[in-house]
Amino acid sequence: RNLRGQLMGGAGTTPAPAGQGSITDLAGIAIKIAQPQYAPSPMQAEGNMSEDTLQAGQRKDVTLSLSGGKCYTIIGASPLGQISNLNITLLAPPFYNVNAGTDNMTGNTAVIGSSSSPICPIAPFPLQYKLAVTAVSGQGTFAVQLYSKTK
Repeated sequence: RNLRGQLMGGAGTTPAPAGQGSITDLAGIAIKIAQPQYAPSPMQAEGNMSEDTLQAGQRKDVTLSLSGGKCYTIIGASPLGQISNLNITLLAPPFYNVNAGTDNMTGNTAVIGSSSSPICPIAPFPLQYKLAVTAVSGQGTFAVQLYSKTK
């Protein structure tokens, strides 16, 4: 369990408050539970899982690199009893004011580009997108993972 926590950590991980155990692991587990439904094989995790915390009404941005020739699914999740309505919106470069995808879900899981309709960028080179993660209601930890497959 300790090793798993270190492997799931990576950049951007917020350490758990003292006495609460490895609370960020729960957000990662919520992603793993959602993955078979929204990003089934041949989709593979790409890059590190981003984990952080949000208060109700707060937004944090996560930078994602998307390339042409691949199709993507983005899953965000918060453990039960924490962020009860998590929203994610993908903002396109260069000014990050164009909506490239929004989850249409309510609840602690948010998905853009589920397996039936993944996002497939047309640019032949990698572009940096911003993922706006918002706690509409509730507060606590969340995790975001990018999944990809060859087009």
